[in-house]
Amino acid sequence: MKRKQKFKNILKATCARCGNCCIEPVPPVTDKDMARLIKATGLPADRIVRMYSSSEIAWESEREGWIRLSYGKRVIGLRRRNDRCLLLTRDLCCSVYQARPMTCRTFPYEVELDQSGNITELDLNTGIKCGQKQGKGVDSRWLQRTARQEQAEDEAYYRKVERWNRQKERGGKLDFLRFLGLSD
Repeated sequence: MKRKQKFKNILKATCARCGNCCIEPVPPVTDKDMARLIKATGLPADRIVRMYSSSEIAWESEREGWIRLSYGKRVIGLRRRNDRCLLLTRDLCCSVYQARPMTCRTFPYEVELDQSGNITELDLNTGIKCGQKQGKGVDSRWLQRTARQEQAEDEAYYRKVERWNRQKERGGKLDFLRFLGLSD
């Protein structure tokens, strides 16, 4: 199948509102994600996110984003309640849909961009039992813009994590959130 046709078929994936993407994984978040969520919910950052150890989150040990804290390496992700995302409603909807993290916005798509920000690879995430079905799907320009934004926010956040990790003194979660400007 030609790449253009493959992309077109993949882009037809439509959310089935099964909620599995909000139940199975722990979505990692950036400082920009947290700022949007704080504004949307009125909750402080430490009530929205938590620090996850390598045994609690599917995050490769060599991947960027590991935060060195006084009590070990952690990745920051959305807090869970009753084994599901804190922000998921009983009817399996996102309570902060317009402010949801970038990784949630691009799901179930796996997007790779070239240096110019053009989509070079596109596939559907198969790591989560997603009930997506064929339908209207998403506009390729929207997905490309969103993937570019996600990549830019991730890169900026990883640079901040790198600066934090170079510090001699290690603090805890609240210290890290203060470092990011997300807590008093």
